[in-house]
Amino acid sequence: MKNFYYISPSIFPSRSANSVHVINQCLSLAECECNVIVYAKRSIKNKSELKNEMSLQFGSEIKSLDFITFFSRFKKADNLKIAILAILHLHKLKGDKQILSRNLYAAFWLGVIERKSIIFETHLLETSFRKWIQKKIIIKKNVKTIVISKKLKDILAKYHNVSPSRFEVLHDAARNVNHHNNFVKNKDDLVKIIPQLGGKWKIICGYFGQLYPGRGIEIIESMARERAEVLFLIFGGNDEDIQIRQKNNNLKNIYFGGHVDYLLAQKMMRSVDVLLMPYQKEVSVGTVGHDTARWMSPMKMFEYMSTGVPIVSSNLPVLREILKDNVNALLVSCDIVDDWISAIDRLLLEPKLGTLLADNAFKQYQVNHTWSIRAKKILTIADRIY
Repeated sequence: MKNFYYISPSIFPSRSANSVHVINQCLSLAECECNVIVYAKRSIKNKSELKNEMSLQFGSEIKSLDFITFFSRFKKADNLKIAILAILHLHKLKGDKQILSRNLYAAFWLGVIERKSIIFETHLLETSFRKWIQKKIIIKKNVKTIVISKKLKDILAKYHNVSPSRFEVLHDAARNVNHHNNFVKNKDDLVKIIPQLGGKWKIICGYFGQLYPGRGIEIIESMARERAEVLFLIFGGNDEDIQIRQKNNNLKNIYFGGHVDYLLAQKMMRSVDVLLMPYQKEVSVGTVGHDTARWMSPMKMFEYMSTGVPIVSSNLPVLREILKDNVNALLVSCDIVDDWISAIDRLLLEPKLGTLLADNAFKQYQVNHTWSIRAKKILTIADRIY
């Protein structure tokens, strides 16, 4: 069994998208008969409790991973500290190593300073001094850079004045599901968690994700005002965001469920009738100055595709790399509420259309967008460069 070293930018346990991405990718690498070693910061002091805490979020499979972590209450320079931890540990080991770094500083040291063959994965455009570091990594012949969308490849190539051939596009993914026909569309599962769902709703729409600016929560609230007979479930966000939303509206057909564990969220997605993805033209990831709308490859999109539930999504160019209108989703103008309402009405009146869209999305996910498929592509890249 080969060792595979993954240097993350992550804090574990965490609700952040990057931590979810890292864990799902590492679990799938482990399924490919790799012994996966993950470098990260931990948010709990007792190291022995880490796997148990993460098992609650991701399942018992987490125990197949080896974690090398540090704990600190200070948040400054976390990525740099993770990089130092990884580099010092790797230097103690003999022989060639297969390394993937989503950590900018570790990738720079290993790929540029030490000239080791590594895989570097980046999901954004760095700025200031980090922009210089990012370019130095990308241009190295011993480094293969993974990006999450074709659009990000084109933007980064222009941003750094390098050839697009320097990049490998691997979209995000979702966990493996054999088939969705066994998914029970049983509202009782939801009623046990949210008793007020026992009402006679014509259709139940679900949104799962953060409540940051640009996620389209205002669109969902406007839809709820226009369609009192439709229930809208919103899961995600921090307590402060939820309190603000609840204070601003008192609609009986919209429910803010807050954060739910990853595994429970997957189950709840399969229990609704329609899944909503109302991204706007500018999308925040919770960090000032970071707008990902032009190049994002949201994990939520692939998780939605794996559910067997029809999707209504904003018609943004980068999302059209995966979603096709009237084929695997309904695509609508991101900021026109009437278009969203019309899409919901159409699915209510044409149930066969919803089934067709869901089936097509699931088939595409199963062939192209599981974490296992992505892991195999990463290992193919690793075999080429090591």
